[in-house]
Amino acid sequence: MKLLLLIAAVCLCPVLLRAQATDVAPPLPPGPLLAETDFAHWIVTTTPGNNTASGNGAPAPANAPAEPPTIIEITRTGDTLHMVTTDARGKSDRWCVGKIQFIQEPGWDVPIWLDHDNAHGSARYISFGKALFPELSWISASNYTGIKLMGGRKCLVFTGKVMTLPPAGIDQLKQAAVAAGKPFDVKAYEADAVAYIDAETRFPVSYVKPYETSTYQILPAPTAKLTLPDKLQKMNAQINKRQKELQYKPAQA
Repeated sequence: MKLLLLIAAVCLCPVLLRAQATDVAPPLPPGPLLAETDFAHWIVTTTPGNNTASGNGAPAPANAPAEPPTIIEITRTGDTLHMVTTDARGKSDRWCVGKIQFIQEPGWDVPIWLDHDNAHGSARYISFGKALFPELSWISASNYTGIKLMGGRKCLVFTGKVMTLPPAGIDQLKQAAVAAGKPFDVKAYEADAVAYIDAETRFPVSYVKPYETSTYQILPAPTAKLTLPDKLQKMNAQINKRQKELQYKPAQA
């Protein structure tokens, strides 16, 4: 009997070793985790998932109507960015020049502007920074899990936890909980996420969360720097002039 067990162990050992080997992720290829370029043009189509109605795990009603996808087209040249968002509300327009953003929402007669230094945590202000894809800032070598095919492309796969609300939203909920004398657990607003990054170009291919899936279409990059529309150029000139006046205003005696 012992001899039979020994023979079985010897025969099974290579099989077990091969099975374990397949569970080991291949080494992370060298290079940046995400594409780094000053000029880029892409479209993100986000389709609501049917697992949850929101990121906090609340179940979606069985008879809830399907939400239309949100389509965001972004063109970026250096510190100038143009974003057009189409969703159930209609079409909105956002121009970013340095730290200043101009936002035109459906139904608004005139755009509003926000400055990074005085946005005061406004949920309307989107902090882009130098990263092309700030929504994927959470990926790192430590949460790389392997290589898979996605959309016909060989992709690097990253898994992790992400917040389901913007920082301003989290702060509001925390303040409300403190005011009501209730505990606040920020982890209740976390969700599992998986990002698929094209192994060759390092542009995103797909970004999956329990409540939505985003797919990326990379378009030819612009060949010339973006310029603001005339109306926004005038607004931007007035804002810069006013900020300089405030900055260099002499102190009163």
